[in-house]
Formats: sequence, C-alpha cells, structure tokens
Amino acid sequence: MGRCRIVSPESVRLPLSDGDFLTVKKELNAGEYVDYLTDRQADRVFAAPLAYLVGWSLVGVGEQPIPYAMGQSRDERRDVLRSLDQVTLLEIVKAIDAHASSTDRTVEEKKTIPEPALA
Repeated sequence: MGRCRIVSPESVRLPLSDGDFLTVKKELNAGEYVDYLTDRQADRVFAAPLAYLVGWSLVGVGEQPIPYAMGQSRDERRDVLRSLDQVTLLEIVKAIDAHASSTDRTVEEKKTIPEPALA
C-alpha cells in the first residue's frame, strides 16, 4: 500500500518578535508550490508570504487587528503586506523562508523511490 499523496490543509504557528505570530500552511500542495517557485524566480519578495501565510496576530492603528485572510484576493493580501513597515515584512519573510526550508527537507525525506544513478 502506498502513502497518501494529497497534501492535507494543516497549518502551524510561527513566532515573531513582541509576542506576535504567523499562521502558515504546514506544506504547500503542488499547484501552490509551482506558483511559489514562479513568483520566487521573478525575485518577488512577496512570494513566500503569499504562498504560505494564512493569518497572523498583527495589529495596527488603535490596536485593531490588521486583516489578512486567505478569503482575500491575492492582490488584497499583497496590498496588506505592502502596508507593513519594512522591519516587519523582513521578519515575516525570514520566518516563512526558514519554515519553507524545513518543509523542503521533510518533503525530501518522504521520497521512497531512490534517485536514478547518473551514468
């Protein structure tokens, strides 16, 4: 019997400074991964957040939550990311990049078929 090859829609919480956190997808499905690679190839700083980010605990003016949800369009989510201060955006990108690297290692470990030997 083989393994399940469908990505389950699980999320994990990543800590940020000042007690804030991000909620991100545990793993991208194939379509999300291809979109992420395409965006990253174009050197878009928003590639990782747009692919992985589900929500967060960030607040803005008047301690009101900054809205960010998968129900928003991609353009709306990008606009919210663009409204953040530079330090926060870089912290988010760094946290998600570390998570993505860890996920890539986990995906590699799932492989059950050995890579073909090069002649």
